[in-house]
Amino acid sequence: MVWLSIALFAALVWRQSFVCDDAFIAFRYSKHFAAGEGLRYNLGPQPAVEGFTQLGWVLIIAVVEWLNGDPVIWSRVISSSCALVLLLSMLRQARRQFGSSTLAVAMSALFLATWPPFLVWSTGGLGTMPFALAVFATYCLLLGKAGQPQVLAGSSCAVIAMTLRADGLYWVGSMVGLLFLQGLLNLSARLKLLRAAFLTALTCALFLGLSTWWRWITFGDWVPNTARVKVAISSMSLQRGLDYLLTHFLSVPASFVVFVLGTWYALRNKQPALLSISFLVAITFLYGILVGGDFMTTARFFVPAGAFLALLAGEVTARVLGQNHAPQVSHPHKNSRSIPTGAAPLFAILLLVGLNLPAAFNHHLTPLDWRKKFHHHWRQSYQSEYDTWAGMRDRAKSWARLGRALGLHTKAGESLVRSTIGGVGYYSDLIIYDQYGLVNRDVATSAPEIERLGTPGHDYKAPVQLFDKYKPTYSYAYIHPKSSNAARGGDPQYKQVIPLLKSDGFPPGLVLVLYRRFDASGRPTALRKQRGSQHAPGD
Repeated sequence: MVWLSIALFAALVWRQSFVCDDAFIAFRYSKHFAAGEGLRYNLGPQPAVEGFTQLGWVLIIAVVEWLNGDPVIWSRVISSSCALVLLLSMLRQARRQFGSSTLAVAMSALFLATWPPFLVWSTGGLGTMPFALAVFATYCLLLGKAGQPQVLAGSSCAVIAMTLRADGLYWVGSMVGLLFLQGLLNLSARLKLLRAAFLTALTCALFLGLSTWWRWITFGDWVPNTARVKVAISSMSLQRGLDYLLTHFLSVPASFVVFVLGTWYALRNKQPALLSISFLVAITFLYGILVGGDFMTTARFFVPAGAFLALLAGEVTARVLGQNHAPQVSHPHKNSRSIPTGAAPLFAILLLVGLNLPAAFNHHLTPLDWRKKFHHHWRQSYQSEYDTWAGMRDRAKSWARLGRALGLHTKAGESLVRSTIGGVGYYSDLIIYDQYGLVNRDVATSAPEIERLGTPGHDYKAPVQLFDKYKPTYSYAYIHPKSSNAARGGDPQYKQVIPLLKSDGFPPGLVLVLYRRFDASGRPTALRKQRGSQHAPGD
């Protein structure tokens, strides 16, 4: 069953392999760092801005860039390899926890191998999976073996987690708190556990201080610019964050069922180890609520909970079927029986997969009206998580193609105002003025108070005019069919139409349409012309 789960995982990850557009933002930082330009998105006289939250991932991809590798390929190789290591690490912890319970271990493997967030974010181009691996490794080393924390290795993994995500302290701090609590409750190993908690906390505090000092001298800020632009806790954002969690539960009911049953069992039988696992799942769900959700597909913020949910899934299955095992907890299970035979294990497997996997194929067990009601992409029409994934995949390819076209037909030092800056920025090497403010501080400092939130992370889009002080070369850039209205007519003083050649790798019949922001005399071109009914570019 375990090998079948691994094979199933590999096939499903291959099926949904993709790279999202935001990954190219990190790739551009990595490319510039590998070239010796520092951690900068835009080169030039403007101050550097920390438009990423995954420093460790940027540095990993910088090595790929330095070796002339393709980050589109190698990001997926590295991320999916981390996912496989996480799956195997979870299995090792499951064997330690469940002892001889073959079914419990197998069910843990099957849960994680078919859990949609784990499958989707095993690729994607971001450091989501390396971070989830670092979080789980920290747990295994500090809390996974009752009363025997491995301080040096655990602290090292905690620091890696904090490097891979700027908010990694949220999970690391929670585990240090659990270790401290474990020390207070465990009389036989109190000194050892409290000492481990103190040393780990001290290590993390020192790293936090050094990284904050480095951020200040490098970027002139105490927090990443992404946090200023995307995170603002309010009653509205908390409501949207709750919708984000409910969207996940309605799309993948297995997460809700396993979490509730596992927590109920741990509380009912006073199982400290299982309560710790449930707590780490709960704080991960809470994180998604606190930050107001995520615009990306398939519960990316909940991926760190995947391995812990898998352990709960194995525990719930073993308890329901009454299978004998000897978990590493203070209160052994009672009235255990031998491994069940007959239809019960098969039914459990089918039930777990049936609650987990349909969303990966765009099928759902919950009513459409429910999913629409708690849809977290406010001000947008409802899409399933699968359709959102497909859209992200296709748009990233389209914007990467636009970036390659710009790279061929623009000059060094020219600039563009743009809202989607990943593939366009990476392949074009233009100076980019970001309307969502990830790599430009202007947006965060000028954004008005939002009365009604929209898609998470995209509540405010700055107008093109905000960047006029920088004299951007282009205000719009798009690829259109040669026969389209957008490719016809227009004043050549502000509009250029450039045929794209098949010999350069473009499909036939396409043109690159560029709208200049300033005319030959240095005056802003009339936006009403650019947005006319016949020539309006679409975003």
